[in-house]
Amino acid sequence: VLEVDGAVAVAVISNQGEVLASVSKAGVSIDEISAIASEVFTQSAKGAEMLNVASASCIHMETTEANAFIRAVADGRNADFVRLIALFSKNANIGLAKLRLARAATDVLPFFH
Repeated sequence: VLEVDGAVAVAVISNQGEVLASVSKAGVSIDEISAIASEVFTQSAKGAEMLNVASASCIHMETTEANAFIRAVADGRNADFVRLIALFSKNANIGLAKLRLARAATDVLPFFH
């Protein structure tokens, strides 16, 4: 994921918001960001269920300065086993970022199962 131009940070977190692993290019403190992102994902997932549009698997938050992704990683029994948080600059290649994030979701599962 950090190979993508504009990547800033990536973390694997528990579905409770606890950082399990992280790496950052810019020295960003990902702990607080991850806890907040986890709550955003939880609330969004509840909203998706209330709308009867299935469960949320990935959220893309675009701001004036950055792009953030929160992606659930399923383990076959639990649809929200761990979560990936990825931060990118506003000029990042978002298409490539989404592809790398999807691949990372399958790559990290064996390490946290």
